[in-house]
Amino acid sequence: MAQVDMVSRKNVSVLCFGEKNECEHFFKKIQNYDSSINKIYLNETELNIYSFRLDTKYYDLDLVLEFVPFEPNCDRVRSIASDEPFLNNIQSIFILVNNKNYQFIGQLDQLVNKLENMNESNSCLSILILTEETKIPLILSKRYENFLKIKLNGEKNLLDESEDSFLDFDEMINGILVHSWEGIELKSDKKVMKKFEKIDTEMNDSEFDDKNFNLENLMMNLKDIREKSKNMDFEERKKFAENVTLNFWKSVGGEPDEIDGLDDKK
Repeated sequence: MAQVDMVSRKNVSVLCFGEKNECEHFFKKIQNYDSSINKIYLNETELNIYSFRLDTKYYDLDLVLEFVPFEPNCDRVRSIASDEPFLNNIQSIFILVNNKNYQFIGQLDQLVNKLENMNESNSCLSILILTEETKIPLILSKRYENFLKIKLNGEKNLLDESEDSFLDFDEMINGILVHSWEGIELKSDKKVMKKFEKIDTEMNDSEFDDKNFNLENLMMNLKDIREKSKNMDFEERKKFAENVTLNFWKSVGGEPDEIDGLDDKK
């Protein structure tokens, strides 16, 4: 392996598993996402290594993505799963599944379990993507229950209404944009930055002030929110998460009574 390739792989923070042609189609779909203020760029810089740049209204972010092909007995999957220093840098994984390659997904179990154990604060953005309009066995959905589940094409849910349904492509883009990425560089434009007010993340029984009911403010404070929650015990973290969730719900136009008692539902 060339030295430059080794350097690039040390900087990898995003992994994408799937078939080459489907991943390339997926990357193009992301880049062509219709938004005047948020842009995502994915460009192959060397074999299976991509620059992954988020250029949004409020922040910039440069990441390195590695594509890992689905194939029988993939040595690269095994080497990644056994390399904890490498996994410590991983902020997100994408898994693209179709009718044929889902049988290989079991190879990722060890890797996914390690990532989940190393990221107890759920700091890793994990996304399972179905690339075909089909019903993949339900066990696949249950195995990766903590993943954001997306259907890449088509309009209808890919699973029964009574089970976990897959979200659409727009939801995935929103998930990428609001994720609490490490290494974000805030825009220096004073007109942009003065819109943001620091959210008081002190956990208490009262709701956040109305001035903070703004999705963009919440998004820009995700890192602080996550860091504060790490120092709480279970009950405090649960209450804090409920408070933050309520504010997200309000920021998108929801009413508090619409989600009242949601935690009691099975």
